[in-house]
Amino acid sequence: MIPEAYENFQDVWDIIPFEGKLFFRTNKLLLCLNDNSIEAVETGGPMNFLTSAGGRLFLQKGEGTLYQLSGSGFQLVSTFFEEKKMLITAMLPQDDEHILIFTLKNGIFQLADGRISPWNTPFDELLVNSRIYTACKLKEGHIAIGTTLSGIFILDSLRRIEHHLSKDNGLQNNTVLSLFADRQGNLWAGLDNGISWVHVQSSLTRIFADGTLEGTGYTAAAFNDKLYFGTNTGLYCIPRQDFYPPALKTRFTKVANADGQVWGLDVLGENLLAGLHEGAYRVDNTTAYRIPPLTGVWKFIELEPGLALAGHYDGLALFRKKAGSWVFDSRLEGMEESSRILTKDEEGRIWMSHPYRGVYQLLIDAADKTVNYFFYDESKGLPSSQNNYVFALAGNCFVATEKGVYRFQENENRFIPDPQFKELLGENTWVKYLRQDERGNIWYSTDTETGLLMVDDLALDKKVKRLPIPELKNRMVGGFEFLFPLDEKNIFIATEEGFLLFNPSLYQASGAPTVILNSVKLQQTDSLVFGGWKTAGMAETTLSAHNNALVFNWSSNDFADKDFITYSFRLKGLNNAWTDWSPNTSTVFNNLPPGEYSFEVRARNKHQQQSEVTSWSFEVLAPWYASTWAYSVYSMLLLGGLAYLLYTQQKKFEKEKAKLESTHQQREARHLERVQQTEAEIERLRNEKLQAEISHKNKELATTTMHLVQKSELMNNLRKNLLKISTKKELDPGAKSEINRLIRIIDRDASLDEEWNRFSRHFDEVHSDFLQRLREKHPQLSPNDYKLCAYLRMNLTTKEIASLLNLSVRGVEASRYRLRKRLGLQTGENLIDFLLEI
Repeated sequence: MIPEAYENFQDVWDIIPFEGKLFFRTNKLLLCLNDNSIEAVETGGPMNFLTSAGGRLFLQKGEGTLYQLSGSGFQLVSTFFEEKKMLITAMLPQDDEHILIFTLKNGIFQLADGRISPWNTPFDELLVNSRIYTACKLKEGHIAIGTTLSGIFILDSLRRIEHHLSKDNGLQNNTVLSLFADRQGNLWAGLDNGISWVHVQSSLTRIFADGTLEGTGYTAAAFNDKLYFGTNTGLYCIPRQDFYPPALKTRFTKVANADGQVWGLDVLGENLLAGLHEGAYRVDNTTAYRIPPLTGVWKFIELEPGLALAGHYDGLALFRKKAGSWVFDSRLEGMEESSRILTKDEEGRIWMSHPYRGVYQLLIDAADKTVNYFFYDESKGLPSSQNNYVFALAGNCFVATEKGVYRFQENENRFIPDPQFKELLGENTWVKYLRQDERGNIWYSTDTETGLLMVDDLALDKKVKRLPIPELKNRMVGGFEFLFPLDEKNIFIATEEGFLLFNPSLYQASGAPTVILNSVKLQQTDSLVFGGWKTAGMAETTLSAHNNALVFNWSSNDFADKDFITYSFRLKGLNNAWTDWSPNTSTVFNNLPPGEYSFEVRARNKHQQQSEVTSWSFEVLAPWYASTWAYSVYSMLLLGGLAYLLYTQQKKFEKEKAKLESTHQQREARHLERVQQTEAEIERLRNEKLQAEISHKNKELATTTMHLVQKSELMNNLRKNLLKISTKKELDPGAKSEINRLIRIIDRDASLDEEWNRFSRHFDEVHSDFLQRLREKHPQLSPNDYKLCAYLRMNLTTKEIASLLNLSVRGVEASRYRLRKRLGLQTGENLIDFLLEI
């Protein structure tokens, strides 16, 4: 990018942006960067200085001549500095027509209409001897001048040195090489070894009246043309004036004779009285005169012209003014308590409070040299008898307590909570100090803050605004709080280390703070994820699953109030609620689940102004086992698992069902078996019964049959015998006729025998209605055929059948043959088996 001929350039001393270009000055070469290309600018020789001011680019050449850029080259402005051999170190626009020129050893000059003239100050000699090396503009026409020997000088708009900053009062060293003023008016100084930051517009200034002793401050007062400061090391004073040169700011005078602890300073008419541990003193200019004989005097209150009340370690005393001087009058009988806290209201009532006793309204009798009092504690409305401090505000008596501020109610002779203080300071606030200034504003100090109740007088309406001042928190001396409002711009506050000078006019909001996300790191490895800067189109940061623990660090560039900046943050995607305000500037998030996040942080200054939200978005990826494809696999595995589970459950169900069915079948089988056994048993019993009955019937049937057989045989034998008898020739005809009649009767009896009916009935009962079924199937049979069938089923022999049928054996065989024909039996079929199957 750099032309080859100029690549071996020397050190770059100045880098100046001008009209969209960058100019780089070495001792012998001037380079210009424009549109990503660098070219050399012809200057005609060595150069000492390059800067831009008032919309122009100035260059001082080696011989001291001043030029300005015109077109592509430089044109002469003045040879003034060449003639005087002056080295220019800084140029600042003073206004549209004037430019200030600072030289190393020759002071300050002004360029106007091409002419150069001295720009004198009351401190030219000091500035020249300090060697000016750099300068920059500040707010309200102030100018900061950096030197190589004496640190930094800050000139006000009247060319006076308002501040001198050096190693003696906080600067790291006195060699200042560069200065820069930021948007908030703060001053940054590049030193020979380090960088310093200067709060130029600070509302607080530390004052050590006793110099290096740095004693505790207790009281202060303005009297005549001096300011007096009482410390634990003595009484000091300084002339009262509107402007203090730096050399005079720390030039306090020790008041003679006022040594040791100074408790109070009170202006009584034309005199200043001081209460010291050593006693009462009258202060005259820079000398204090003791007023014997008391020791340990706290405070004075003028009761009337020429008569004053003093509170001391052991009670109260009267002082009178005689011949223009205050003298001790007498001690007052009736009060032996230490009387440090005294005040007087507009009604002339004298009030005294003791931190460990209560509140007293004093009734002074100067003639009798006595004091009576009304005592106030819990019985008179106060919350406690301890930690009560009485003050007069707007002429009325108020008591600051651990539970807020109480005011005296004269018609009830008691104290009641003051509603306005309750509203402004809060309920049950421990108030320790109250002080009203000339404008009616009330300064207060509580256990948590110090501040100002500002009264805005709006014609018929008054509005009070509470202004906490966090810089003053816990700075006042505990139990001995003191504040002296000299005027609206100078408030002196007694502290453990000297005094603080507070300027309320500088205590203003300089705009909302800016919050910067400095870095985001991985907690495990401390690796940087985000370095605090963004570019357009920058992609969202993506983090792997195991990098899910992040450390966030942020800050604000409000350096003046850095100790009072509080922050609130949230991580959207995890918790959308903002955290409480706190001064913490970092946080850690561990084990962030996968997802998209946006970290947001905001800042708030002491004036309750909030910054814009700064955010940084990122995404934590899911681990491989929680990625989309993993979930797809899980889904398939789940479905497969469910299917397998359903399958196994189905199999288990079927198995259990089969088992249950088998068990049921077994139980059913056992039940059936038992039923069958029972039925078999019943059947057996029934069969036994039937068998018994059949046996009985068979016996009856057999008996009947035998009876029939015997009867048939008897009748046959009888018939045969009768036939034989009838054939005898010797038989007379009448007897023969009678015998034939008997034979006929026998034959008829054989065919009409009623025994057959009974036989038939018994036979059907035994053989399951055999004869009835036989008649139904073969109605073509004759009665003798039915009888033959019955006898055959009974397995009677042919001879027995012949006897029953009154036939011969051959007749029975013939009857069997005819029966087969009638039944339609084929050859080979057994007649007995056929009958048994019916």
